[in-house]
Amino acid sequence: MGAADAIYAGFADHYVPEDTWDNVKSTLLQNGDVAAIATASQPPTGGTLAVRQSDIDRLFSAETLPAIDQALAAEDAEFAQAARKKFTKGAPLALACALRAIRAARGGTLSEALAREFRFAYRSQEQGDLIEGIRAQIIDRDFTPKWRHENLDVAEHEIAEMLADLGPCDWTPTGDTP
Repeated sequence: MGAADAIYAGFADHYVPEDTWDNVKSTLLQNGDVAAIATASQPPTGGTLAVRQSDIDRLFSAETLPAIDQALAAEDAEFAQAARKKFTKGAPLALACALRAIRAARGGTLSEALAREFRFAYRSQEQGDLIEGIRAQIIDRDFTPKWRHENLDVAEHEIAEMLADLGPCDWTPTGDTP
């Protein structure tokens, strides 16, 4: 994700070109004035999210992975076909959890979103397809992972289990986990 898309998506507030970093850091160290960041900020170029937002909304609005795949498959546009190629390479369980997490984040807080991400990451080595993905991409380099699910139909209880509270090991904003 480039600077323009990061700002559009809300992951960043400013784009500061690398050749100005030393000056900005120096100013921050001298007086602590964070306005130096905004002053050095420039409009980023090259973003695609804003241009594609209506396509993204339309193609990914379905409630289930199979329905999203169907919408992508029905679209002849290069964007949709490229998205489908990437979409269908993912582990179905990871895709289902990501879809749930993204949808849940719309009405929640950053802390809640980070907790969901932590829970998924915590469980993904044992219960997810992370190890198989590493095997297929890095170790054997056969690029043919054998996911736990043969298709995009993932049971609701499996998604819920991956994102469920971890009890005393759950993420907290203060990082005070055992």
